This record gives sequence, structure tokens and C-alpha cells, in this order.
Amino acid sequence: MGLGAIVTTEAPAPVIIYRKLKANETIAPGDPVSFDASGDIQKALDTHDGPIMYALAGKDASTAMFNDFGGTKYYAVLKKGRVVSKAGGVIKPNKRCFINNASKVIQKTKQTIGSAYSQAEVQAVQNEYWRDAGFYVKKESDDDYAASDAAADDLIVVEVDA
Repeated sequence: MGLGAIVTTEAPAPVIIYRKLKANETIAPGDPVSFDASGDIQKALDTHDGPIMYALAGKDASTAMFNDFGGTKYYAVLKKGRVVSKAGGVIKPNKRCFINNASKVIQKTKQTIGSAYSQAEVQAVQNEYWRDAGFYVKKESDDDYAASDAAADDLIVVEVDA
């Protein structure tokens, strides 16, 4: 397997959708993607609201999967299922994930609101919901039953349900 590969399980079949790519944007297999105001996909950043999905690998596994309809490319993104992506830091197994500013998967930090809450605290909790990028299952090299911590640039399996 490699970046953008669908990881098959005995769970229901993956859900894949096709969308146009935002102008002047590039994506690679395994990249987390979000949607711009017009509904086109773009590489997801830590400031983008969800849903967060993942670009899938094409036939040669080094380019993102797409179909060309009338000269317009529509890229395949995983809406639901498991996919290989890249870690942006240490992630513990079964932890919820965010995307960092380098478009890599990182472990979500739990937000709290104090008794005298501020607008910033409320926004942080809202972001926790809107910017969810799935949960870390295991490193690609781990056995299914023995997940280990991921480190920066590890190939990891993420379960997404956007």
C-alpha cells in the first residue's frame, strides 16, 4: 500500500465522491482535502472547516485518482472508510485527528471551556467539531491487532466518516 490507498476491512464498502479541483491547486494521494466556497476541493489546512476527506491514489499510485469529463478533471476523494495518509507528529492509536498547516494529520488536542468562557474558547470547541479529520487507526506497517504510536512522516491509516 501507499499514500492514498484504500484500506479494505470487513466493514461496509468505502464511499468515494468526485469533485473538481480548485484552480491553481495540486493534490497528491493521501492528502487531506477540504472544500472551497464553490465546492471545489483544495488541500486541507489547519484553518479550513470540514468536512475533511482524503485524495485517493490513481493507477500509478503517485498521482491522485481522477476522471476526465469533457476536459474537466474530477478527483476521487474518500468520504467514508480507511485510507493511508501521512502523520504530522506523534499520534496515539484511536485518537481523533486534525490537519496541521502542512496538510498532515495530527492528534487532536481536547479543548475545554472555563466557567467564565470567552469567545475564543467557544470558537476553539467549534473548530474541534468542524475540523475533524477522522481517527488514527495504526501505522501502515503495524499488524491489525497491534497499533503503535505514529511519528512525523509515518504512513498511517486514518478512518474517516465525513
